[in-house]
Amino acid sequence: MRTAAREQHGRSMGVLTLGHVVCRPTRAEADDALHHYAEEGADWAAVDNLMALQGLHAQSFTPEMLATFRSRFAAGHGSAPLVGTPDDVATEIARYAKAGFAGMTLAFLDYVAELPYVAQEVFPRLERLGVR
Repeated sequence: MRTAAREQHGRSMGVLTLGHVVCRPTRAEADDALHHYAEEGADWAAVDNLMALQGLHAQSFTPEMLATFRSRFAAGHGSAPLVGTPDDVATEIARYAKAGFAGMTLAFLDYVAELPYVAQEVFPRLERLGVR
C-alpha cells in the first residue's frame, strides 16, 4: 500500500492496525481474564450476527478459521490479540512495528482500569525495544 501510494500518487502513508490488550503480571492471569470475558461472558449470538454482517461466514473459510475469527470477535471485534505479561505485550507490539505498521490502536475491556498498568509497564518496554 505504501509503495502504491508513493508510485501512483506521489504520497507517503502509514498503515495502522488494531489490537485488544489483556495485560497482567503473569501469563496465566492474562489468559484467565481473557477467558472470563471472551469465552464465559461472550454474547455468542451477537458475535455470530456481527460476523455475518461482515460476511465472515463465507464458504471459503475453513471451520478452524471461523473458530479463530469467532473467538477474536468475542475478545476484541476481530482485532489482533495482545495477551500476556508486559513483556509479552511489548514484544508482540514490537513485532507489528517491525512488520512495517506505522501504529496500532489498543482496545481494552476496561480502559480506566487497564490503561494505567499498560502505560506504566508496557510503554517503557516498547521504548527500550525502539518502538515509540
